[in-house]
Amino acid sequence: ANDNMALGCLLGLSNQGIRVPEQVIIGGFDDMRVARFVQPQLTSIRVDLGRLGEQAVDLLVKKINSTEPVDNVVMPLELVVRQSTRLLK
Repeated sequence: ANDNMALGCLLGLSNQGIRVPEQVIIGGFDDMRVARFVQPQLTSIRVDLGRLGEQAVDLLVKKINSTEPVDNVVMPLELVVRQSTRLLK
């Protein structure tokens, strides 16, 4: 669900002797800075959290002020591939 959970999985798998990414691939969401500094480095989906918060507040205000349905918002995402989902040569 997010990088914190993915990092917990990395630790748990390592404690069980399961190799990432050779045996299991792991990816997170939100691209925390620490994702670059763990071993293996964590693949993650990057999203602009500030913009996400702004959009959430805008939608909430629209919902409060209107009985009309609120449109869906599509946020741009970026997949940041690191060592936890690919084998390095």
